[in-house]
Amino acid sequence: MLRVALIIILFALSLQSYDLQDLNTLLRTKSCPGCDLKGADLKGEELTFADLTNADLRGANLEEANLEEANLHGALLDSVFANSANFRAADLEYAKLTRAYLWQVNFYEANLKFTDFRGSYLEGAQFEGAKKESAIFK
Repeated sequence: MLRVALIIILFALSLQSYDLQDLNTLLRTKSCPGCDLKGADLKGEELTFADLTNADLRGANLEEANLEEANLHGALLDSVFANSANFRAADLEYAKLTRAYLWQVNFYEANLKFTDFRGSYLEGAQFEGAKKESAIFK
């Protein structure tokens, strides 16, 4: 039992090891494709039109972040906390949002083709006009 607890703790810590230089680049330029932002605190950040293509945001805090029209194509967003985040018209094609907390998230007109939402909490999420072809919800 102790061994299992230790493995869980080590896994959780590994999700909080973002690259500070990548975080600074994103906040300064809004462009950071392929960045390591695991566990980063982006709560309330203004990231409209940000380029986060193939970025690793696993375990990040995106609560109330504005990612309107952001490019998150192929991004890893597993276990993110994105309460009330705005992904309006964002490109999330092939993004992975498994086990994510997405309460009242705005996905209005977002590209969600092939996006993986398995195990995510989606109560109150808005999907009007979103492209959901081949998205995975179960």
